[in-house]
Amino acid sequence: MGHIESQTEVEKLRQDHNELERGIGYIESQTEVEKLRQDHNELQRGMGHIESQTEVEKLRQDHNELERGIGYIESQTEVEKLRQDHNELERGIGHIESQLRERYGAHRVTTEVEKLRQDHQRARERKGQHRVTTEVEKLRQDHNELERGIGHIKSQLRWKSLDKIITSWRENILIDGIKQKESEDIWEVLDNFFVKELGIEKFKAESFPIENAHQKPQLLAKTRPNAIIGRFMHYSDKQLIMENAYKVANKKIRVVDDLPVITKEARNDLAKVPYKIRTDKKLQTRIKVRGIVLVLETRLNSKDVWNTRKTINCVR
Repeated sequence: MGHIESQTEVEKLRQDHNELERGIGYIESQTEVEKLRQDHNELQRGMGHIESQTEVEKLRQDHNELERGIGYIESQTEVEKLRQDHNELERGIGHIESQLRERYGAHRVTTEVEKLRQDHQRARERKGQHRVTTEVEKLRQDHNELERGIGHIKSQLRWKSLDKIITSWRENILIDGIKQKESEDIWEVLDNFFVKELGIEKFKAESFPIENAHQKPQLLAKTRPNAIIGRFMHYSDKQLIMENAYKVANKKIRVVDDLPVITKEARNDLAKVPYKIRTDKKLQTRIKVRGIVLVLETRLNSKDVWNTRKTINCVR
């Protein structure tokens, strides 16, 4: 491209230079101002004598330098200011392009400048796409955190619900194997069992406040008497019965905790362990129900203290 000799064109470029200088004035960061001033000087020298494709390539490099400068600015305020400066620069380049096209009919320059604009637009789109991808990834992480939180809350609610159910059964007792007459009153059956079989004093047995009692039909062994389920008002009264239950162990009578199905299943799994302990180690065993946790305890003899051997959670 020929040498620009017209003083008018030089003056116009100086005016464009002044306009760019005012645009640069909006940037507050001293580092960014110095960088843009250097880029502007490079651009000014290139505009002074655009002769070949090499000069257009230099302009593209200057543009890339400006793009990298934008990348360093993290503050939204500084980005907005830089965007304003970019718009000022776009207008300046557009004006120069228009003047060159009118003066020289520089079609190739117009094409290269348009290509430069397209490259810039694609660079902005890529940055925008990267920001969107980052936001999507952040939302996905937040979603996963929320899912885990909800799962934890559901688990805690389920535990509390089961613990409440199991706790509500803690005063229940199941007595299996008591012979009963067909029309015999269930309360009399229990009183007689407590006194005659377990050896509890009559006045104490009759003073037990039992909230409810009913028979549980035998589903498999029809020849056995129906089991009796009783619900005590006080847990301590139930414990007194349980402590004396060993007295009827040889009479094919079972006195056990009446448990929900989920606890029974866990207890059946745990029951395999104490059998082996009693056989191999000759220790006494018992299983205690503590909410949703079953505790296997062992001791050497009746004079020894109970020690925790194993625990199992009813909720798995």
